[in-house]
Amino acid sequence: MFLRALTVLTSSILALAVAFVTAHATPITLIDHLNNFRDTRGVNDVGVPPGDAIQFGADVTPGGLQGTTLGAVQGTRVLVPTVCNALAVNARNCSRSVAFTPTLNSAWDLTFHNGSDTATATTPIIGAAAATAAPFPSSVTISGSGFTPTLRWTVPAGFTPDAVRVNIYDKSGPSLPNGVKDVVHSQALAAGATSFIVPTTLNSGQPLRAGNSYVLNIQLIETAGHVPLVGGNFNDNIVRRSSAFFDFTPLTGGAPPPGVSSDGWPCTGSQAWTGSRVSIPSPASAWW
Repeated sequence: MFLRALTVLTSSILALAVAFVTAHATPITLIDHLNNFRDTRGVNDVGVPPGDAIQFGADVTPGGLQGTTLGAVQGTRVLVPTVCNALAVNARNCSRSVAFTPTLNSAWDLTFHNGSDTATATTPIIGAAAATAAPFPSSVTISGSGFTPTLRWTVPAGFTPDAVRVNIYDKSGPSLPNGVKDVVHSQALAAGATSFIVPTTLNSGQPLRAGNSYVLNIQLIETAGHVPLVGGNFNDNIVRRSSAFFDFTPLTGGAPPPGVSSDGWPCTGSQAWTGSRVSIPSPASAWW
């Protein structure tokens, strides 16, 4: 009698658990903007692993804020599911990365989970141009005044980007589940752009905040077919890109040291911001 009662109780608990998971699952209704590309990343302090990587993923509804996870498989390489990294500029963003190796040159089979609901998708094959890393920008400077400093750079000879993107990371804010700081602004620029003025209102809807530490991220991008980014600023057709990172802090008053920062980065003419270099990698150096 006791064993039978225990069996009934255990079965009831399991049934309740299944019912709970099912009730709290949000069906996955949309997967788009699938991508797969080589991403060469400079040293940074926003949690992006530096070095040579393959980044891949998609946009998904519902996203990480609703508990969606992403697992991936390519050949014998298996990545266990982790929570999608929703961004302030794109709550549907869901991406993963692994160290670059030439043998990972096929598509990734992606599996998205939200509670008991599952959906699958396949990325594009990584483009042939990804055999060579994209170079970093050079001669990077930051100048100006107020909350709108100007970032300037030079594109290395021999490389013609199909797009340039500037992201702004909020280093003072909380980290995402993957340990990376949030992106509070992302803007695609014309292919030939060599400068960017920080806007007063970011496209996440957040303002720049005095005293917060931010990081500017410049990406030089090559796309499949040498065309603009899909939809203006999505990752679908990226083949390879480089990512360089630079700190700045808006201030309400006072002036930074003039001329050159302590580590040799030009830092000129501002009464309301400071800049200090995190990294200006060379093209010879081995992540939106």
